[in-house]
Amino acid sequence: MNFDEMLPSVPTSWNNRRVHFFKYMSFSTAKAVLTNGTLRWATPGTLNDPYDIQFDLAVTVDRAKLKVASLAKLWEVFKGERAVGQGNLLGALVRTMGLSLPNLSRDEFEKEFGEAFEEGFDRMMASLPGVNADIRKLMADSKILCLTTDPINTSMWAHYGDLSRGAVLRFRSIAALSSPFGMAKPVEYVDHLPKLVDEDFLAEMFAGLASINPSVASHRMVFTKGTDWSYEKEWRIFAGRGRNKTEAPEDLPFHDLELDGLIFGLAVPDEGRQELKALADRYPNVEIMEAVRSSVGFRHEIRTLHRPAG
Repeated sequence: MNFDEMLPSVPTSWNNRRVHFFKYMSFSTAKAVLTNGTLRWATPGTLNDPYDIQFDLAVTVDRAKLKVASLAKLWEVFKGERAVGQGNLLGALVRTMGLSLPNLSRDEFEKEFGEAFEEGFDRMMASLPGVNADIRKLMADSKILCLTTDPINTSMWAHYGDLSRGAVLRFRSIAALSSPFGMAKPVEYVDHLPKLVDEDFLAEMFAGLASINPSVASHRMVFTKGTDWSYEKEWRIFAGRGRNKTEAPEDLPFHDLELDGLIFGLAVPDEGRQELKALADRYPNVEIMEAVRSSVGFRHEIRTLHRPAG
């Protein structure tokens, strides 16, 4: 399996789905980002959630119901009522058998193929741990950029903004620059591990009508997290193994125009603000802001200090 083939193509309609994304960081990290013009793309082993891109995809189905559905679809292929995709060897074989055994009854068919289903199901479940191990191995070097749509969350300021002594950088997607921020997709927060395949898909697969797409498995691993993390309101950009496949994590450049905001944390002293502002001056579109205490709730407010000319 070629890992790079797991990276889905990017529809142009993704560009500007959201204009702005935010990145919390410590003061020292903000200095490094503004100085170098790069952002760190993380690998699974560097993330703070031990389940992040590091879980097994489940297969939970009712075996009896799956058998009934699979045999019904298989019968349709056998009789030529369902067309099989080009290159699907199982479907082609079943259809060939249907042509050579036109008088086979439905009962005879289900007896013959029912035994084949049982054997195939047992093989599939026995191979599942190995499949998941292969997927985890392939995903171990994957690169993602973690972003959020919420710059006023006090928990995020505490966890990622160094107890409000850090900063938040605001980035925007610019379609004309083929901005990677246009590839960002929201994380789905769930209570249970996502399924590798569902019952209907498995029935199609057993009938030779479908096959597992590796990009579906990679997507579910990258863009699924537990509900405990839902406060982060995270969006992600998935970059396969990045530009340098041997470097993990990897610092990659962003365009000067993509950075258009700098938000100081509550606890950043004046000298620190001046230092960050001086570094941000090289970026022509940066709006300078600060997080301030709210007078009505337990979430910060953002106040603008300086807007770029024009």
